[in-house]
Amino acid sequence: MGLDIEPETTKQFAEVVKCAKTIVRNGAAGVFGFENFAKGTKRLRNVVVEETKNGATTIIGGDTATACANWETEDKVSHVSTDGGVF
Repeated sequence: MGLDIEPETTKQFAEVVKCAKTIVRNGAAGVFGFENFAKGTKRLRNVVVEETKNGATTIIGGDTATACANWETEDKVSHVSTDGGVF
């Protein structure tokens, strides 16, 4: 059972994200409610926050919005949708 993504997978996602001008992210990369399985979601959050600083427009929804709220990073992305079903 996969509960989190590995660091190498995060690097692969990051390569794609860094090329994007608009990032729409919905859903977590792991079971972030458990600290042992939150690492992938946190690593991807850091990439998205960094790219927002670099000028990308970022739209976050679903469980990713919940993770942003839990880790107080809602103000570090462009838009947070509280209705993940919209995506």
